[in-house]
Amino acid sequence: MNEQQILEKINEILDKRRGDRAGGSGHLSQVSISDIKIDHTEETTIKGEKHLRVQYSYTVDILSEFTIAEEPDPTKELDPYDPYHYREKDEVTIPI
Repeated sequence: MNEQQILEKINEILDKRRGDRAGGSGHLSQVSISDIKIDHTEETTIKGEKHLRVQYSYTVDILSEFTIAEEPDPTKELDPYDPYHYREKDEVTIPI
């Protein structure tokens, strides 16, 4: 499995996290994801079948009526206390 195929699988997962959202109070927001990076890959065997364990990270930008509208900027320094622009890590196991 090459890097492009891995990124396609990651994007399938992240597509569920993108888009319009409504919070508990009913306020709308737009979630975008950018700057997806594969941090580590490792082949593993689960129940006799080969899998690829992939650790990856990405940037989340949330635009709501409470934030100032600006285009997501992957070069912008991340503030660990900013709930609207932050870096996230995750892991997926893909059968190969």
